[in-house]
Amino acid sequence: AWSTRSCIINIHDMAVESEEVIYVLDSNAKVTGSRNAGFTWGLVKPTELDSGATIVSAGTNKLLVGSQDGYVAYSMDGNNSWTEIEEVLEDDAGKVQVIADKNFATNNIIYAASDTEGQNIMKWKIGTSTEWSDIFRSDLSGGIYGLAMDEGTLYALEFDSGINQSTLWRCLTPTSATRTSDDWSSACTTDETDPDNDYVYLLSLIHISE
Repeated sequence: AWSTRSCIINIHDMAVESEEVIYVLDSNAKVTGSRNAGFTWGLVKPTELDSGATIVSAGTNKLLVGSQDGYVAYSMDGNNSWTEIEEVLEDDAGKVQVIADKNFATNNIIYAASDTEGQNIMKWKIGTSTEWSDIFRSDLSGGIYGLAMDEGTLYALEFDSGINQSTLWRCLTPTSATRTSDDWSSACTTDETDPDNDYVYLLSLIHISE
């Protein structure tokens, strides 16, 4: 059964670390966390970003936040402190989706993309990278509205407003993928797969109809 909880900030997005530990992000890029399933909340901390779009858990006490203008910040100590990656994904990037690699605990690799159409999926290694690496072959037509990692496979949901179509992309080897590698495959929505829906989005491998 559902239980009602109150939060001390306006919830723009939420990350679930465990049954008890959750974090929420507001649109001003501030984060608070609860370690008792939302009964009480910790201090509200700024992420150093100008705005907040998405937040995800990357493991125990590890968090990633995407901004609304192409930037990413991370916390490795459970929201006590934040570091902004000062390099923008791409010029004019919009709301950022970000996800950690399956082996983030040892390789520090994250992936990010934005809803700006015509931009690609990028990779960053915390502590090593100095610029974002493009890992998508060719160029996307639409923007990215969801990223998910499942057993080492990276999924990305693209929506192309020009043709009202969603495409689910899959990369089996994202850690080694490059701009020129042919590691991506895809499946598109059609009138047959979604006869009653104009749009289909992805969130953590769950399809949600708008």
